[in-house]
Amino acid sequence: MRAAFAAIGALPLVCTLCASLGSAQVWQAEEGALKAAFIFNFLTFTEWPASAFATPTTPFQICVFGPTPVKPAIHALEGRSVAGRSLVVRDVASEEEARSCHLLYFGALSKDALSRALRAARATKALTVGDETEFARDGGMIALVRANNRIALAINVDVTVQAGLKLSSKLLSLAVLVSK
Repeated sequence: MRAAFAAIGALPLVCTLCASLGSAQVWQAEEGALKAAFIFNFLTFTEWPASAFATPTTPFQICVFGPTPVKPAIHALEGRSVAGRSLVVRDVASEEEARSCHLLYFGALSKDALSRALRAARATKALTVGDETEFARDGGMIALVRANNRIALAINVDVTVQAGLKLSSKLLSLAVLVSK
């Protein structure tokens, strides 16, 4: 756990280093990898209710909903493991397909489609993550937003608690906390 926290703690430094290179191309290439690293660490610093998994070794289902340039980096997490659970990454195209996800990453969706998908996700135990500026305020759980050439976190604790998920205080200390 200490190693995983060190990885989260190092991400702002990595972001700063990437930004200091002054190249938009370098930033865009690294942004996907940085967001995937955050996603991996979210799995480490989130506690799901036991009912979210069929068995103690049921894999984490990471799902990507909608188009996003981060998709290849998220798919690169496939096969890694967290807390004795392997990671399975898949794309989903509907709320129905997303029902078995433990972490649901939202790409570019229309405001209406995102709203419908977030409402459907509330019925599951999925940690919802997106990269739109208002994602957490609009009912998502964690927003990964670009701010001053860094990745910043906004977390909607109310929505997370309502889903029965517990976020580590270490993760919460790195974020701006928002309400709907």
